[in-house]
Amino acid sequence: MKDKKFSRLLIRNSLMILVPPVAAIFMVVLVAFRMSNLREYNTYRLDSLDNLETYINSYMLNVSYDASGLKPAGYDYTVDGKKQGEYYYIYQNDHVWLFALNDSGIEKLKNGDTLLNFRITTDDQVVKHITLDLTKSFETNEDNLKGFINPVILNQFEYPFYKIITMRAMLYGGMALFAVMFLYTVLVTLFPSLCSDAAKLSKYGKRREIIRQINEELKDKLLYHEEDAYVTENYLITYLGNGIQVVKLDDVKYLSKHIEDKRGLFSTRKIYKLTASNVDKLYYEHEFLDEEVIDNIIYYIRRDDLIDETEEIERNSESDEPDSEINEINSESDDKAETGTEPDTDENEDADSASDADVTSEDVSESDTDEN
Repeated sequence: MKDKKFSRLLIRNSLMILVPPVAAIFMVVLVAFRMSNLREYNTYRLDSLDNLETYINSYMLNVSYDASGLKPAGYDYTVDGKKQGEYYYIYQNDHVWLFALNDSGIEKLKNGDTLLNFRITTDDQVVKHITLDLTKSFETNEDNLKGFINPVILNQFEYPFYKIITMRAMLYGGMALFAVMFLYTVLVTLFPSLCSDAAKLSKYGKRREIIRQINEELKDKLLYHEEDAYVTENYLITYLGNGIQVVKLDDVKYLSKHIEDKRGLFSTRKIYKLTASNVDKLYYEHEFLDEEVIDNIIYYIRRDDLIDETEEIERNSESDEPDSEINEINSESDDKAETGTEPDTDENEDADSASDADVTSEDVSESDTDEN
């Protein structure tokens, strides 16, 4: 991993993305764990109704009880005048115990599923009402039936089913998510191509091959690095807080720089944006705090074009030198034709003098001949 800088970037970014959700899940699991230790969110097995007083004193109010011996009491359980269930009873140890069952509990009881969940409650009004009915039925007074019906009622409607199931979902669900995240961390560490940012590389080829190539270029062919930007021979890599962007330089057709004023809470600062685009293949935009970084990135991305342009200019200048000499000679010839004179006047004067000397010698020879 020492020479795999891009792989490290992928892994680091993947792990950084996991930090907020892991922190949130940790808090949820912690809260659920603390709740699971509260008796309010636990259910205890009640084997005998004689132990109800102990359960109440210990605040162990959520119980499961084998209701196989229950019988209908002939009274409806109503809420706001609407029937929601029925009262059942059991006669045990010279006492009547009341149970409030919902429709689901009644159905389970009929099907032989007798282990039901209840909340231990008290309801003096209900007990008093049923006691008065019994006094009329047995033609006796209320004092004779006092204490005959136990004021404690095992109530299915008060059982905190949703609170308990929510707590368990938070606890076990959070622990399951922790396990999944741990497994994901191990996998992306061993196989960086599984990182979410690596999925974007599929458009350039096989992920593993592209990651290997970028690793090699960051090691041996790195042209420029500043802040969170890397320019290699074939790629531009920028690291963001929420991801890694990779641009293949061959796909870049247009490069531009933009300056914007970004308003903060107390001040305004300049933001420099680099835009790389190609109508058919990509659109890339990244913000930098330093304008010079963008200028350097543009330079290194366009360096080959600049070199080609420079070489072409040099080749053109070299090929233009012979032409310039010929043009200079032609220019001088044109000047001579226009003036009708030779360029070297001293040589013309010497030629005229020699011609005069020849004429004089001829004249002398002719005079000598005549005399003879």
